[in-house]
Amino acid sequence: MKNMPIIFNDIGLHETIQEMTSEMPFMISVRDLHNYRDNRISWQWHPEVELFYMLEGRMEYRTARGIYVFEKGDAGFVNSELLHYTSCNKEDTCKQKVFIFMPHFIGGMQGSAIDKKYVSPVTDEKRIDVLKFPAGSQFAKDIIEMMQDIESTFTERDFAYEIKTREKLAYLWLELMNVVRVAPKKPEIHCADEQRIKQMLGLIKENYSGKIEVKDIAEAGEVSESECTRCFNRQLGQAPYEYLLDYRIEMACEMLGDFKDSLKGVASSCGFGNYGNFLKIFKEKTGMTPGEFRANESVK
Repeated sequence: MKNMPIIFNDIGLHETIQEMTSEMPFMISVRDLHNYRDNRISWQWHPEVELFYMLEGRMEYRTARGIYVFEKGDAGFVNSELLHYTSCNKEDTCKQKVFIFMPHFIGGMQGSAIDKKYVSPVTDEKRIDVLKFPAGSQFAKDIIEMMQDIESTFTERDFAYEIKTREKLAYLWLELMNVVRVAPKKPEIHCADEQRIKQMLGLIKENYSGKIEVKDIAEAGEVSESECTRCFNRQLGQAPYEYLLDYRIEMACEMLGDFKDSLKGVASSCGFGNYGNFLKIFKEKTGMTPGEFRANESVK
């Protein structure tokens, strides 16, 4: 099963889904978290929106507001630019059919009547983060049926399939809007926090291989060190330095799986100036040594 690659893009501090193209800003995939390291996709955000339904198992979406649990038959929506974290238990199966698309695919040019009246009111509304449509509900059944129809149109590639796909997706979006319009609004959250945390995560993702201190992370968010720590705890549930260590270990795992660098080279490239410290932290975070991790990767 092919993963949906996500890379960091410093333009606008966005995450970028590599398979998305400007010619066709829409894609369909089956996402199986068992194909991702540790059965999770770490904190990310991207301009695309996601519509999905669960094929198997149980999956969790975490945002600043809390945790949303999805099980087989549930349908869901993830808003544009939302900072979120996706995971499942190693013992669980967890597959979902996912539609990912740029809002302008249905809204057209930014500022157009369709965009202003029907698309931006959803994508710009920060109180709309993750929506769940429970299995068995009529709306979930309708959403899944419409998604399956769209998938048939998109994958069969008949004449004008692009226009037909967009037309059907626009109708699905209208149905979604009807639900959003009458749904109770969630409480406001610290919107400034989310922008700051994205800026601070951007610094970490661009500079994790070098020396980074909490004061550097705080400066990226234009806040004090104490406010930086509060912001991380509110948004991510962990301290900034703990996130930095987690990210460095995550990057080390990627490098170990590539088999290109020595263990000491991996440690240095991931910001660990002290090799012994790298070995200690890696074992604490993964339950094995870097050498054991690489050996496991070689037999996959």
